[in-house]
Amino acid sequence: MARKRSLFVLGILALLFAACGPAATPTPTPTVPPGATAVPTATPTPAPTATAAKSRTLRMMQPREPHTVGLQGTQHAGSPVGEPIAVNVMEPLIMSTKEGVVPRLATRWESSADLTRWRFYLRRGVKFHNGADFTARDVVEYAKFISGNRIESTVWDRVPVEEAVAVDDYTVDLIFKDSQPLHLNRAYHFLIPPLALSRDNPEMLKTSPMGTGPYRFVEWRVGLDIKLARFDDYWGPKPQIDNVRIMFRPEEAVRLAALQVGEVDWVYALGPESSSRAPKVARMASPETVWIRFDEYIQKEWTLVDPFFADKRLRLAVEYAIDRQALVALYGGFATPSLGQWASPGDFGYNPDLKSRPYDLEKARALVREAGAVGKTLTFAASTDRYIKDREVAEAVAFMIEQTGLKVKLMLMPSAELKKYKDVTGKQRQYMTDLLINPTDAVLEVEARFPWGFMEGGSHTAINDPEAPRLYKEVQAELDLAKRGEKLGKAWAYLYEQAHYIPVFKLEWMWGLAKNLEWQPGITGAPFFADMRFTD
Repeated sequence: MARKRSLFVLGILALLFAACGPAATPTPTPTVPPGATAVPTATPTPAPTATAAKSRTLRMMQPREPHTVGLQGTQHAGSPVGEPIAVNVMEPLIMSTKEGVVPRLATRWESSADLTRWRFYLRRGVKFHNGADFTARDVVEYAKFISGNRIESTVWDRVPVEEAVAVDDYTVDLIFKDSQPLHLNRAYHFLIPPLALSRDNPEMLKTSPMGTGPYRFVEWRVGLDIKLARFDDYWGPKPQIDNVRIMFRPEEAVRLAALQVGEVDWVYALGPESSSRAPKVARMASPETVWIRFDEYIQKEWTLVDPFFADKRLRLAVEYAIDRQALVALYGGFATPSLGQWASPGDFGYNPDLKSRPYDLEKARALVREAGAVGKTLTFAASTDRYIKDREVAEAVAFMIEQTGLKVKLMLMPSAELKKYKDVTGKQRQYMTDLLINPTDAVLEVEARFPWGFMEGGSHTAINDPEAPRLYKEVQAELDLAKRGEKLGKAWAYLYEQAHYIPVFKLEWMWGLAKNLEWQPGITGAPFFADMRFTD
C-alpha cells in the first residue's frame, strides 16, 4: 500500500477515535390521477412586445457518462447516472410513488390467485415518439426481448417474465414461472420501447432510446452531452421544461462551481462538504447498500484450486478488520452502517435480529494466522465514480485489510470498466477478483437481489452453497406477504452467518439545485423532469 493512502486512512481513524472519546403490496386500485405529476407552467413577466412563454432548458451535470443511453436489457435502475434518460423517455405500465402504485401505460390490473399471471389493461390513445400507437404488441415484444437477454438484463432480474400474451390490442398478460407478490413494486423497471426497436432493431435500444415518455431523445454527443426535448404529443400533462441538456464532469468541485455560478441547474453526487455550499439541496436516503462480494469458487475453474475466500475464516477476518464507523465518518453524518443485511428497518424482509459483526482487529489477525494466510495477496476491484467517495472508501478498506497480515492488490477503475469484474456470466468470469465493493443497485425492495447475488445463474453470484437457493425457493413458494418476509429475513441471516457477503453501509443521495429550480426526489430517487419547475 502506498504511504499516502496509509496516512489518509490513519487520519480518518484518528478523527473517528477523537470524536468517540416491505409493507404489504399496495392495493392495485388507482387512487392518484394517472401519469406524471401535473406541474403548472410558470408564466414569465412578458416584455412589452412578448406574447409567448419563454423556452426553458434544464442544464444537468453528472459525474460520469453512461455506457449506453438506451439501457434497455442492461439498465442499472438503481444508478442515477442512467436514469435521467431512461425514465423520462420510456414509461412502465405502473409506477410506485409515495402515494402508492399509480397507473402509467396501464389504467388497471389484476392477478391470478397464485400470482403467476398479471393482467394489465392498457391506456388508449398513447403515441410513441416515432408516431406509432402503443398497444399490447409492444409489451409482448419487449417481454420477449428481456427474457431473451436475461443473462445481461438487470430488468429481467426484477421482472422475470417467461411469456407475454396479447389478449387483445389493449389487454396483455405477463406470465411468470414463480409467484410474484412483489410485482407491483418491481414493475417500475419494465420501461417499454416500441416494437420497432425491441423486435426489429434491438441495437438501437443502446444508442437511440425511444418510448412514450414526456421527453424524447435528441442526440448523444459522446464525451460532451446528451440532449432531450419535450414530446409535444405526450398523453399526460405538459411539463414546464422544454429541453434538457445533460453534461458530465468527474470532479465534484467542478460540478459545484458550475452550479454556484449558474452554468447548470441540477447536479448529482455532491458530498457533505459540497452540499453545504450549494444554492439549494435535495436529499434522500439511498435504497442501495455498499457491500463486499467474495469469490468463493469461480477462479477455481481455471486455477484448479480453491479461491482465497473459499475459506470462511478469511471471509470473517475481512469483516472483523473493517471499521464501519471510520468509513461512515468519511460522510460527515450522511451515511449509516448496515445491520448485517441489505434491508433496512421497515423494508420487506428486514430481520431485526441481525446485527453487523463488530470491528475486532485482533480477532481478524488471529483468523488470518489460523488459516495460514499471512503475507498472501488478494485482488480487490473497486470503482472511482459510482458513488460519492468510492475511491476513498476502497482505499480505506484495503488499508484495514492489510492490518490483518494480508496483502491487497487494489484495482481502481471507472464503473464502466468495473462492470466486467462485477458480472460473472460468460466470458466475463475471467475477470473475477477475490474481492469487489459496489452498491446493490436496489430500488424499492431487496428480495430481487437475492437470486442476483447468491443463486446459480445470478449475474453477480460468486458463492456455491446449495443451502442458499433452497432457502430462497421457500421464500418464492410463500404467497402470504408477512410469512414471506419472515422467510426472506431468515435467508438473509443464513447468508450473513456463513459470511458469504459483507453489507458495509448505506449513504444518502444528495443533489445540488439552482435557487430557482423546484424538485423533490420521489421514492426511487429518479429525476423525473415533469416533476421539476423553474419558479421565475
